[in-house]
Amino acid sequence: MRKSMLAAGIAAVALFPSIAFAQNACEQQRNTRVLGTVVGGGIGAVVGSAIAGRDDRTTGAVVGALGGALIGNQLSKANADCAH
Repeated sequence: MRKSMLAAGIAAVALFPSIAFAQNACEQQRNTRVLGTVVGGGIGAVVGSAIAGRDDRTTGAVVGALGGALIGNQLSKANADCAH
């Protein structure tokens, strides 16, 4: 479980610089949103699997991936000027 949490922490730290240094161009914001969705899903899967009981790891990973992808997508949402 410690390895899973370490992997999730490393993935989260890797995401922060890409969001912080993203340019304001709409194209870059769309790319950042895709990245946020994918990384959020990955982190969610790892955390969901780690939190789930022994017999429910797959279900925990799937639920965690869906929740993480949704959260990652919303956190990296483009500003109102780029919304189409």
